[in-house]
Amino acid sequence: MKTATGLQRETVRGGLNGRHLLNRYSTLIALAVLFVIANFVSEFFVQPQNLTNITLQIAVNGILAVGMTMVILTGGIDLGVGSVVGLTGVILGMTQGYGVVPAILATLVCGVLIGLWNALFIARFNIPPFIATLGMMTIARGFALYLSNGAAVALDENQFYEQLGTGFLPINISAVVLGLIFLLVAFVGFKSMRQKRFSLDSILAFVLSLAGVGLFAWMYLSYQGIPYLILVFAVIALWGIWVLTQTAFGRYLYAIGGNAKAAYLSGVRVKKNLVKVYVASAVLASIAGIIMTTRVGSADPNGGNSFELDAVAAAVIGGTSLAGGYGTIGGAMIGAFIIGILNNILILANVNPYFQFIFKGLIIIAAVLLDMKNKQQK
Repeated sequence: MKTATGLQRETVRGGLNGRHLLNRYSTLIALAVLFVIANFVSEFFVQPQNLTNITLQIAVNGILAVGMTMVILTGGIDLGVGSVVGLTGVILGMTQGYGVVPAILATLVCGVLIGLWNALFIARFNIPPFIATLGMMTIARGFALYLSNGAAVALDENQFYEQLGTGFLPINISAVVLGLIFLLVAFVGFKSMRQKRFSLDSILAFVLSLAGVGLFAWMYLSYQGIPYLILVFAVIALWGIWVLTQTAFGRYLYAIGGNAKAAYLSGVRVKKNLVKVYVASAVLASIAGIIMTTRVGSADPNGGNSFELDAVAAAVIGGTSLAGGYGTIGGAMIGAFIIGILNNILILANVNPYFQFIFKGLIIIAAVLLDMKNKQQK
């Protein structure tokens, strides 16, 4: 017969530590609470059309949050991504006459050059990322206003841009895609459970993953299918998760954020990896600029204003430490959904939209305080 102490040891070893689970799934719990609150605020919230619109609204912020999370993991920050969204949108609009492929390539090249510029001052001249990217925020916005003469640049009628920005994958194809995703998640989740000897932690992760896919399947198949824009967002998010969990580059980002000097002494090429991460952040911002421009149908030189704050908020709410060395893309995506649902609740409740900024600021402060408390406990 097992003693209470023996059971307790098995419980902790098996992943049943309540405090650990609470910390691990705190953002998901917050998301679920917001979901319930939203149902009380408005019956329209749970309609597939509204839920689909929420995912469309957070797509740009979600893409920016992928790059921002990677940058913050190194102990840095990229305050220029919002202005880069505006600038790259203008470049797309001004080069559209050369064709879709040249225009998109020009936009992406702009992102690469901006990332190299940031990395030059951060990695080569050791300028703090906050200052270097703050300068880029002003420079990029200035170029956007100069190139467009301060006016919006309308996109010409183009089937590719229209489909990317507002189109949906047909229902039957969407059903096949979602079915394959469900099977893939089930396979990977079951494999993970076996590796972890079916601990409660792994079982919860498995169930929640399948529930999430099921919710998205119901939402999209009950409306018009999967938006093409969401497919781009999903691919980028999965790419970010793969980079951080399966590549040496991802491990180096955590090492640099944990202790850059120790990482260097261990053989990590710190400056080279900083160049890569700031280029990645800027390129993702340029992709976000393309998506936002195609969705709206025009490029606004003032577009992307304060988007960098939303990206930082998504990362921090999702558990990424501003000190670097800790965080996940999955957490940042949950953070983006929390912000999107919170904005939707305020709109459905007819709350003054300017209160959104107040709530975001309070949430960021609360998330940072929680991060500091967790570090002190460790």
